[in-house]
Amino acid sequence: KQWYQRRVAITAGAETEAQLMEALQDGPVTTCFSKKSVEPGERCSNGCAHANSIIGYTKDKWLLQESYGSSWGEFNDGSWLTTKGSKCSDAIIKKAYFPRIFYDYDRANAYYTPVEGGVSEKELKFVDGERYGITNANRKNVGTAKNKCAFLGAACKGVVALSSGAFELVSNFGPGSIGDQAAFRKVQMVVYLKHEELGKYIMIKEKKEKSTDCTLR
Repeated sequence: KQWYQRRVAITAGAETEAQLMEALQDGPVTTCFSKKSVEPGERCSNGCAHANSIIGYTKDKWLLQESYGSSWGEFNDGSWLTTKGSKCSDAIIKKAYFPRIFYDYDRANAYYTPVEGGVSEKELKFVDGERYGITNANRKNVGTAKNKCAFLGAACKGVVALSSGAFELVSNFGPGSIGDQAAFRKVQMVVYLKHEELGKYIMIKEKKEKSTDCTLR
């Protein structure tokens, strides 16, 4: 099974600055550290006596949310900064963990709209085929490409007909310049969740005209 067909929730660690920044794209990251034996100029040290959440970053700082209340700290919002590359930074990265959830569904659909005027092929970025299990069969026509794109959620933004005659899944349409290639942008995704014990799809009636879809925008 591909990653999108599993129902797995695991905890992953962010072992480097790059991994931590990538994890923060999906939300806060849990961490812990010590406030004992803190060196001058540092905000924390190695250990796990105090838990916080890393909630963002700048070019040279990490932003953490403290647990002392919303009015605490220099920003009066309960947050504080520590410098990247510092000993405190190393400490929070060492204990930085975040959930990684893979959804269990075997039916999906999506709605697409044609890109008016076409797109410029050179501006497009394509979905990583190896990472997401995209095969030649998924690219043989616009229909199979759309079906695969539907399962990939936010990783796939649409489908394009390339100048070579092949079809490709698009992860980023770029600046959006008008071009010669026909493309379809994904505007809505529908996921059908299956109840494992009952063997039925949740919130979907037997009569199609009375069905209720769970839509994700």
